[in-house]
Amino acid sequence: DKCSIEEIKTILDGFNHMDFMASNLRQKIKLDGNDTTLQRDYFRNIGLLMFKLLIPENLRNPSLELNLSKYGESSRDTNSNSRSDYRDEEEPGSEKGRRKHTIMETCKNFKRVSISTVEDELQQYSLPKSICRLVGDLIEAGLFSDKTSFDKLRDVSMDLSQMMEDPQRFLFNENISKDGLEFKDDLLCGRNSELVQLLSAMAVARMESRSFISSIITIGGEPGVGKSHLLRSVQESLTRNGWTCIQCKFDRQSQNQSCSVVSMAFDNFFQHIALLKSRLDNGEHLDSEEDLLDMIMSIEDHLNATGIVTLSAMIPSFRAIFPDLFTRVVEDDDDVISIESSDDGSPDIGQNGENSDSANNDEEDCLEAHTFKSRFHYLFTKLVHSISNPENPMLFVLDDLQWADRASLDLISSLVMSNRQLQLMGDGADDSPHCLVVAGTYRSDEIDTNEVFGNLLRSDTVRVTNIDLAGMDIAGTNAMLSYTLQLPLRLIRELACVVHAKTLGNPLFVKEFMNSLVSDKELQYSLVEARWIWDIDAVKSKSVDVSVAEIMTRKVLHMPKEYQYALSVASCFGMRVGEEILQLLETSKTFIGLVHSLDQIVMKEGMIQKNGSSFVFQHDLIQQAVYNLIDSKERDELHYNIGVELLKSIITSTDYSVDRTSLLAIDQINVASSIVTEASLRSPLALLNLSASQHMIELAKPVSALLYVRHGLRHLGPEGWVSNFDVCLRLHDAGCLSSYLNGMPRGVEAYIEEIMKHTTDMMGRMKSIYVLIRTLGTSGRQEVAVEKAFHFLGLLGEDFPDDVSLTDIQSALASTKTKLAKYSHDQILTSLPRLTDEKKHWAMVILAVFLPYVYTVCPNYIPLIACIMVDTSLASGLCRESASGFFHVGVVSIGYFGEVEYGYQLSKLSLSILQLFNARSLYPKMKCLMNGYVSFWVEPLQSTAMSLAESYEEALMVGDVEYAMIGSTVSCMQNIVCGRELFAMEKEMDALATQMAQMNQTYNLFGLISMHKAVCTLTGTQKDPFRASRIPMKDEDEVVSKFASERPSLVQLIYFHQIFVAIFCSKYEVVLKLSSEYQSISQRKATIHDIFVVFFQGLSSLRLYRLQQNTPELYSMGMSVLRQFQSWVTHSEWNFENKLLLLEAEVHFSKGEHDLAEEKYLAAIESARKHRFVHEEGLSNELLSTFYKSRREDKKGQEFMMNAILCYRKWGAFGLLAQPRFQDFNVGKDVKPI
Repeated sequence: DKCSIEEIKTILDGFNHMDFMASNLRQKIKLDGNDTTLQRDYFRNIGLLMFKLLIPENLRNPSLELNLSKYGESSRDTNSNSRSDYRDEEEPGSEKGRRKHTIMETCKNFKRVSISTVEDELQQYSLPKSICRLVGDLIEAGLFSDKTSFDKLRDVSMDLSQMMEDPQRFLFNENISKDGLEFKDDLLCGRNSELVQLLSAMAVARMESRSFISSIITIGGEPGVGKSHLLRSVQESLTRNGWTCIQCKFDRQSQNQSCSVVSMAFDNFFQHIALLKSRLDNGEHLDSEEDLLDMIMSIEDHLNATGIVTLSAMIPSFRAIFPDLFTRVVEDDDDVISIESSDDGSPDIGQNGENSDSANNDEEDCLEAHTFKSRFHYLFTKLVHSISNPENPMLFVLDDLQWADRASLDLISSLVMSNRQLQLMGDGADDSPHCLVVAGTYRSDEIDTNEVFGNLLRSDTVRVTNIDLAGMDIAGTNAMLSYTLQLPLRLIRELACVVHAKTLGNPLFVKEFMNSLVSDKELQYSLVEARWIWDIDAVKSKSVDVSVAEIMTRKVLHMPKEYQYALSVASCFGMRVGEEILQLLETSKTFIGLVHSLDQIVMKEGMIQKNGSSFVFQHDLIQQAVYNLIDSKERDELHYNIGVELLKSIITSTDYSVDRTSLLAIDQINVASSIVTEASLRSPLALLNLSASQHMIELAKPVSALLYVRHGLRHLGPEGWVSNFDVCLRLHDAGCLSSYLNGMPRGVEAYIEEIMKHTTDMMGRMKSIYVLIRTLGTSGRQEVAVEKAFHFLGLLGEDFPDDVSLTDIQSALASTKTKLAKYSHDQILTSLPRLTDEKKHWAMVILAVFLPYVYTVCPNYIPLIACIMVDTSLASGLCRESASGFFHVGVVSIGYFGEVEYGYQLSKLSLSILQLFNARSLYPKMKCLMNGYVSFWVEPLQSTAMSLAESYEEALMVGDVEYAMIGSTVSCMQNIVCGRELFAMEKEMDALATQMAQMNQTYNLFGLISMHKAVCTLTGTQKDPFRASRIPMKDEDEVVSKFASERPSLVQLIYFHQIFVAIFCSKYEVVLKLSSEYQSISQRKATIHDIFVVFFQGLSSLRLYRLQQNTPELYSMGMSVLRQFQSWVTHSEWNFENKLLLLEAEVHFSKGEHDLAEEKYLAAIESARKHRFVHEEGLSNELLSTFYKSRREDKKGQEFMMNAILCYRKWGAFGLLAQPRFQDFNVGKDVKPI
């Protein structure tokens, strides 16, 4: 006899699709017109129809049906009267004192006998209260036009839809909260357009990732507007569709903790992976087993053992996922590293080198600190690449970007920009793109997106979607309140309008305003009506001149004292605090009961929530409101007491090592440093901050490191140099290093000035001097760096002449070679002792570190420096810097004296020295130098170019960004002179230029852009790389003008690119002019472009000799080049044979020896083809064509010109083929001539 739930749903579904809901019936009712009478009739009829459908005819009360039929007639009669009949008044002419009953009173009386009976009757059949209310309201709407809650028939449809879509909430009113309001966390109201924009951006990102386009989504708005909530609302559905979602939230406290928020977010994700792996290892079956194993295997393939161990410092959960790597000796390619667990749980990577003196350790510390950030960035991008792809994309959410630290933003930039670069620059594990979407929220009233992402927003490899979030509209507010109060939209409409007007639709403000209504009993749950009720007039009159923070403040002040104290303690840690930290505090009587109080607040108050084992404030405004409640003096005392309790075990011991807990404690005390007055605490606190600073440097967090240095010095006070000299010196050293790592040269100089002022021991100053020279050099002040280095080397006993002549170079090199002749290479490696003299070792360190700057400022000193380094190594012992000395002696021997084999063997010895000291971080640099300066003299150019490309990834793996970029640039250079396809080169250089700009490799970028422009000229691509790169230079001429004296090697590089284009365009006068300017800078022949300048100079001089009379100097120049190539070809037939043959052909042509010339031309063509120099094969064919044309053998001339064109086309030089001399041939591409 009772309707089941399914029957009710069926009936409701029928209602929602009946004809009276259709558009044709809406036309009849004239909802857009003024006939409200007809509208009310239809509302009544709908209610009567629903009543009849819900209750079978045989079960209805006959008297009730009779009342309803009378009501229908009465309704039509009353509705025929004008609206003035609703007023209670005397009619004109009526008897005085006679009161006329108004229709309103009649309706009220009728309602009592009919409508309430309808609701009661329906409830007898166990129909939900919501249906009874709807039917009763519909019938009432037919009578009370000024009281109806229905505006349109859509209101009825919406009631029915809400009941169908969420029957527990709107049909059966289950689990309704009666004591307070419960706002559902996953409810999203009034955000349809923003949600569509967000999901569309995600879909586009997934598609465009295959084109190596990265995506950034920014969501801005005022506090509390729902920025984070919008992103959270899509994460569950994204996860079901294969996305990986990782979320991190910044807060005010995290600004001083570089990358800690990002690291924690990834660590939380991998903790989940570790848990799944543990369950799998225990034999449990998992649905995601295959995906889990694929992810773990992909990480191993991309990172290898060394990379995983390095990242474990930031992601400790790696230790649980890859336990074997931390308990055994890992052999990774050529490197063997011993990995053991240290006391604090972090990996300890031991070195096999035997030298352990302080100078070596200090220099290694500085070098490792300098490279760790770059290495960490590269490994992190590899990690993201390993776990994300277009099939399994990643959403990386950055909440509250206005508080993000600079280190985190730099890391995000690397992640975003890495997609195209990992593919184009040769990612070894996989050449497929990753798919990463970075979605960040920020307070638009505090920052601008340009402050956060900068140039990323203007990159053509990054798609940016900006979403501006304002308050909800009235409909959104209405939906939010309807869902919370579990009442139909139509009943909430008036309340929603008032609330929206007072809160402007800000979701957080709406919540707190509604909670304040409950607190003030202006919104209450009625047991009689079984629903929430309110006094709309009281709501309208409620003041809103207070902020959410003030509302939260009042709420806190009404809590029990123990709750207030627990919240105050939690707020001192920021947005979240771990339960284990609070339990440590509870060992003190002062902090007893913290966890219990917070648990109660979670259950009763809703201001804080439990997330795993951490307590998290629901919003940063709440945390800030609680924190601001504490008096400033009491706040300092609270921070101090928290820190002291956590540090008790450390302060009373002599162990000043740091872990995560002690770092938290140090941070607490540092906040309250102004109240630390006990002299006995000054030194321990300074030492703790020193340890924390050193720990941050190890983790590539230089910003945090510098802050700890400043706090440590503040604890020592101005008398620190007197009372704690050693601690003060070490803090200044750490400040010098962290300033350098932060790119703050003035900070470096300030710390060094203090060290120089207070120390007299030269060795005590050397670590900071080393950092100073590196700082000056990397900040573009190479001349000052060289000047300082020479000064300090003089103090260390290494004097240099004011000027260096060729005689000086020859004399120094002869002396060094004599000393070297006494040892075989094996004896050098096995018999020489290790350098233990600290003074000489620091001299070697300074000599090695300023060599690159000497090359720029005064390259003629390089031979002397190299000889001094080798002489010191032979006399006093080897150190890892010895490798640089041996290598440069080899380069000087080749470049100045042509001793190729001697120099080649010395460069191989330098690699062996690095292996002897296990100096893995220097391998890529040395391999880059070898392949760029030495190996090509002996090995095929294609091989050395490939080795240079491989060194790119190797350099990034050890964090050597500079030599990763140099290696890639030289690789591009060698690939071009090898004749690699130009369009592929153009694409690769475009990606490399983007990465150089991101990594601030400005000077390398200038040379690359010049090369890129030469390639674009040859291909005919209408692109200006100077303009595209946004560097502050418009062309090569401006670069040459600016850096003629500062960077002569850069100017030489630009000249070479221009020479390279000119030779293929047959502009021989230009080649000779630029070659002369090139060689006026330096006569050495050490780089590949040095060799090609000589070759093009010889070729041009011989070509011009035939065209110009009385120019024997040109012939002499050509013959001189010929003799050089005759010598060089003995070392590498592969690289030099075709060039020698072409020069010989030109010499015979010039001398009129045509048969010999033809023979040499054909041999040059064959040699170029054999050794895969397609561009030089084309050049040889073109020169042979002109040879035949000069002899009027036009048919042969055309044949070989066509061969040249085919070679140039294969090379991709369509810009070259657009020149007039090729106009009679179909070159296959429409481009403008060069």
